[in-house]
Amino acid sequence: MELRYALDGMPLADLRTEVDRLWNQLTIGSELRTHAEQAGIDVSSVEKMSASEAFTIKRDSSGLDPATTAVIVSFSPVAAKILQDIWQKIILPRIQKEKGEPLNDLKK
Repeated sequence: MELRYALDGMPLADLRTEVDRLWNQLTIGSELRTHAEQAGIDVSSVEKMSASEAFTIKRDSSGLDPATTAVIVSFSPVAAKILQDIWQKIILPRIQKEKGEPLNDLKK
């Protein structure tokens, strides 16, 4: 399972750093974890995974145009549904809140 985004105004390395930071907050029992649990997401089933095991974030080689970077976010098949919920309901909204809107959904 994967989602495609146009990355605007944030380097890919910075996106990975943000995902790592938010994943660490989510798995150690912060307010982010409380938010996930209130959204009905069982974090305990994936908390032993590292961010890099949970999410693969890579540049999409097809690209869009020279000024825009397309990225693909894919989820570990072991827990894809939970990880997709965490991404869409917790991590992505937090990145957008803190960093503006650097990821714009690309529908296939």
